Amino acid sequence: MIVSTQQNLGTDLDIGGSDAPPRNWRGIGLAVLVITIVMSLVLLSIFLLSPEDPKQPVKPFLTLSDLETMEYQVHVPTLSWASDTEIILKTRDGNLIQQNVKTKEFRILLRNTTLVSLRASNAELSPDLQNILLIFNKQQISGVAAKASYSIYNIRTSEVWDLKPPGKNETSLQYASWGPHGSQVVFIFQNDIYYQQSASAPALRLTSSGDPETVLNGITDWTYQEEVLHSYAAHWWSPDGTRLAYLSINNTLVPKMELTYFLGSDYPASRKYAYPKVCHFIFSCIQLFIFFLVSNTPCLELSF
Repeated sequence: MIVSTQQNLGTDLDIGGSDAPPRNWRGIGLAVLVITIVMSLVLLSIFLLSPEDPKQPVKPFLTLSDLETMEYQVHVPTLSWASDTEIILKTRDGNLIQQNVKTKEFRILLRNTTLVSLRASNAELSPDLQNILLIFNKQQISGVAAKASYSIYNIRTSEVWDLKPPGKNETSLQYASWGPHGSQVVFIFQNDIYYQQSASAPALRLTSSGDPETVLNGITDWTYQEEVLHSYAAHWWSPDGTRLAYLSINNTLVPKMELTYFLGSDYPASRKYAYPKVCHFIFSCIQLFIFFLVSNTPCLELSF
């Protein structure tokens, strides 16, 4: 009886085991594979995004204001020859130096700290290496044309004085530059030419026909600047600095073209330019003159 019961129990157990569903080994393997891939991607992301030195924080993102700093600006050296062996160079630090190309010796003519304290955006050295023309508040007009304020800095005494017409408080000039010798200066104010024999000499007015709307002396209008001379300056020194030739442009009869420009405000502004067209046959009236700066010879008009 006991033996029969054990046999029946064994039979029942065998029957119960055979009714259990088989395991889904394929699904289990696929699940393990997916989990492994996900964990690998997580670990790879942590590795790639972690800084090299865990003690240092992650660097901040680059902003537009960062691009305006000197760190992200390309340094283009400004270089000119002062003699056969010496150059004038503006370094990356902003210092203006005079350097001997053979001995490598140099002296600092103007430090960057002085430029910053005077709030000058650029500097030009006179041919005699005694004075520096400083440029402030430059405002672009069109192409290379611009208005700016100018001052003269004396290297020996560190004195600074404004470059401006006599009897005028306004210092915004259309153009200013050194002559070929010494510290001669020529500048243009309200379309008229002024000349100084030296940096400290009084300014002499050479022309009086300039008009803000129609007549330009010594500088070009938009048409001559872009299409003819490809230069804003329209005056030329003789090599010895004793004569100055200049172009006078009269646009009284030239039709005007209105152009839109943007200065950072919400709405654009418009400006009218004298612009002759071929079909109208009305062009600028051009005159070429020569000034004799060291003699009493009257101004000479050249015919062409």
